Amino acid sequence: MARILTIMLLCCLCLAARAADIVIGTLFIDTGASTNAITGVVVTNTDLYAGVASTATSSLGVVTVRIGSNIVDEAARGRLDALEYSAPSIVSLTGGGTHYKGQVVASPVITWTVNKTMTARAISGVLAVDLGAGGSGNYTDVGRNMDKDSPVKTYTLTVGDGVGTDAEGETWTFTNYKYVGASAVSPPDNDLVVAMTASAQTKGASGTAAGLATEYIVVAYPASLGAATVFKLGGLTSSDWDLTTFNITNAHGLAESFRVYVSPDPLVGSMSYECD
Repeated sequence: MARILTIMLLCCLCLAARAADIVIGTLFIDTGASTNAITGVVVTNTDLYAGVASTATSSLGVVTVRIGSNIVDEAARGRLDALEYSAPSIVSLTGGGTHYKGQVVASPVITWTVNKTMTARAISGVLAVDLGAGGSGNYTDVGRNMDKDSPVKTYTLTVGDGVGTDAEGETWTFTNYKYVGASAVSPPDNDLVVAMTASAQTKGASGTAAGLATEYIVVAYPASLGAATVFKLGGLTSSDWDLTTFNITNAHGLAESFRVYVSPDPLVGSMSYECD
């Protein structure tokens, strides 16, 4: 009797689903309809159930309860797979970065991490390589010398899983230096300039300089970046900085035209400056 009452309760639930299949865990209720309430797809009952069937009769009609394994129709399975699908993703790609003009990078290496095993991986850009199926890894372009004159400096990694793809590029950038320091000589020569504090090139500089009372602030950067337009010393406008333009050879043997600015007044202990 208890089993029949349970079946009748489940049957009431079936009415709300318009005589369609309802899945509760591993319990499938079949009212004889052919439309699955979860997927909305017309299916045959034999595609849905496996296990033992039990039939009871109530005022609502004949209800068949099948208790078996979690077997769903192909449409439902496809939708579940879509919900669980993880698109291919390149989590990280490294190897390039900033280098200096005159440097040569021998046999460049790219290293990557992906979120899963891929069915296809390939490199393009500098060269074309089919890496086949696989996951995270690295590639060494053996024998290649990368420098500022290399026509192509980007390696592009493309991965796919047969459904989707992802692609990322890694670039080797070559720049010159900017030099900032103090000198008792105005203008300073090549050796004095390259001995100063060096960093990746930008137009101009600002900060606080310290040196001897006989030394001047020096800011030198590639002439191709254009002329500085703002000049200050100790927070006050100082537009009469001396400018000299000449070739400077960096630590890697690369010669390039530089703008070399020298402050009009020598340092007095520590002094703020701006030459931008």
